[in-house]
Amino acid sequence: MPASEHNYFEILKKEIADTYRKTYPSCLAPVEEWKGQDIANFQEELIIKVKGRISEKWFYTHLKSQNDKLPRIDMLNMLSQYAGYQDWRDFTNQKQDFTKETQPKNESAIPEPSAPIPSKEEKQETAVQPKSKKYKALPIILAGITVALFLILKENSKQYRCCFVDLNGQTLISNSKLEVRILKDGESPVAVYPDNSGCFEYKTKDEQLRFVVSSPYYKIDTITRFLNRKQTEEKIKLQTNDYALMIHYFSTSNINDWKSRRNQLNDMISKEAKIFQVYENGNGMELYNKEEFINKITMPINSLKNIEILETNYNGNQIVLLRFIQTRVSK
Repeated sequence: MPASEHNYFEILKKEIADTYRKTYPSCLAPVEEWKGQDIANFQEELIIKVKGRISEKWFYTHLKSQNDKLPRIDMLNMLSQYAGYQDWRDFTNQKQDFTKETQPKNESAIPEPSAPIPSKEEKQETAVQPKSKKYKALPIILAGITVALFLILKENSKQYRCCFVDLNGQTLISNSKLEVRILKDGESPVAVYPDNSGCFEYKTKDEQLRFVVSSPYYKIDTITRFLNRKQTEEKIKLQTNDYALMIHYFSTSNINDWKSRRNQLNDMISKEAKIFQVYENGNGMELYNKEEFINKITMPINSLKNIEILETNYNGNQIVLLRFIQTRVSK
């Protein structure tokens, strides 16, 4: 791939991230650092905005890792359209014009006036001039200031640790895809992911800490804490997302009363709900309406079990958006 085209493609990846961030402002990472949920969201964005599809394997090959081979022109056209251009040619032409406009003009350099040559007497006077004591002390002063600033910052820094538990207050919530977004005035949220035990740590100089915690199987909650050095660790109880847990339970349990299950799903899901299935192998997604999804989940076939919820949005007491992945049950 010519160097110029490679540079254009790197610029396009940055603009893709900027466009994606308009819909998902909490994602501050470049395309190369996107993980599963961001990749799935990006696949959905392409379907909705440019009616295009990419697989997770294609994403890893061409966007997440360095690849000397340029993607096919149809894929470049699709990505350029997503970033707001007509096609790949329109994108490269605009970037080429921008480069020409911003390139500095080649002006002849104006020579600096030469300093006067010191006389022999001036050279001798300079040679015997002793170094000033204040210049000798300057490195010591700077080192002292650096140490003082470090100690002040360390003293003012506060480390906060939090673990999430069920409503009983005892059971740690682990392996539930918890996400914590740190909120600061005038800044985009910063995502922090708890460890496998359901705990996370955060260090700050601020007196107040605000964050949003979310998970597919627990309700979103916004937490505000005023920090001090006496209390740096706590447990926070999260309320379960009952509908998400119920759908997961329906898909993994053996229930003979199919009519009752269908009635429950009918009450839980809005008739205007948008339901997306993200394919396990990363080859895209599929859109269901309410009736199609209910038929799918109530079909007594082992190969269609194990639905794992990725995201739910509500309007009142009904689900209006559902995103899920379905794993196959091995025989």
